[in-house]
Amino acid sequence: MTRRGHGFTRADVGKAIIELPPFGATPTVRLNDDVSLQARAWRGSDSKSEVVTPENVSSLEAFWPVGIRADSGWLAYVVVGASGYVAFHFRYNKQRNAELLGLADDYLETAGGNYARAPPSER
Repeated sequence: MTRRGHGFTRADVGKAIIELPPFGATPTVRLNDDVSLQARAWRGSDSKSEVVTPENVSSLEAFWPVGIRADSGWLAYVVVGASGYVAFHFRYNKQRNAELLGLADDYLETAGGNYARAPPSER
């Protein structure tokens, strides 16, 4: 916070994300208004409002950042009401892993087809 020149303290942080890019690249830190999150939350039973706000959330089931690259890990922090919550995901290279799994499926399908067509003497 000092490096960015902000004049606030830890108590002034309501939302934070640390994006951890793969291959040792420099992490990116975003605070408050620079943070976008999605969540699964339960509204209090006495709430009549259609809009879910921190004031009418009875429990936070899960939350995750929006706009994080698929190959990055992340840590997120949010304050809802009087409680602070932390979530994280350290699986790097998710997009590349999905591409490789797709290639593996293609290879398995091709190999299986070739095996089925091969004469018994070549199996």
